[in-house]
Amino acid sequence: MPRRSGARQDIVDFLSANGSISDPHGRATAALKRAVGYGGNDSAFIQLVSAMARDGEIDRVVRGRRTYELRLPIPAPGSVSPAASPASGSVSPAPVPASAPALAAPAEHPGASEDIDYDELAAALLARVTQVISDSEHGSSSVGWTKRRMERLETRNAVAERELARAKAELRAVEAQRDELKSRLEAAEHNLSVLSERHHSSAAQASANRAARRLGTEDRDLLQRLTGQHRQKEHRSERTG
Repeated sequence: MPRRSGARQDIVDFLSANGSISDPHGRATAALKRAVGYGGNDSAFIQLVSAMARDGEIDRVVRGRRTYELRLPIPAPGSVSPAASPASGSVSPAPVPASAPALAAPAEHPGASEDIDYDELAAALLARVTQVISDSEHGSSSVGWTKRRMERLETRNAVAERELARAKAELRAVEAQRDELKSRLEAAEHNLSVLSERHHSSAAQASANRAARRLGTEDRDLLQRLTGQHRQKEHRSERTG
């Protein structure tokens, strides 16, 4: 028998002290891993149990590629139990009596399918893949949320910029309209002032004409002489001054 490693010795010691370990659902390998506190992964423990079964250190009850029981080989009368043999001993395991329960047939080659519990190995690999995918999805979901958040902010910023540009254009249009109305108002005020002056001038002239028509010829002549004299006085006063 090959020299046992620490994990192999732990399995043999546990089965020697506690007897066989079984599971009604065909998960005896997983139950043994938990019982001995194996620190490696599930697939490594499955390979270890398969190797121990090939080497005759343990027996397995396998049905339909599921392991229902793991135990030490049943020694023949007078033979030495593998659990009692030293770690470096060369005593071969005793043959199993004909009355013992049916065990998995040993494989002709170390890599034969009967030596591996494929259901448990697949379950272990599936659990590992699920964990890896979960970790990957968690990381990608965080990155995806950040990316979506940035895209929403960029969209809002673009909308705000368009609204600001439209508001500026409307403000420029209002300012241009205000300037045009201001120019029109100034022109209207100027025209109104000119019309008002013309109106007052026309009204005064019309009043004078009406007053002149009421005077007789002599009165008009007198008015003209008085007006002429008044103008001459103003002219002389201007020269004297």
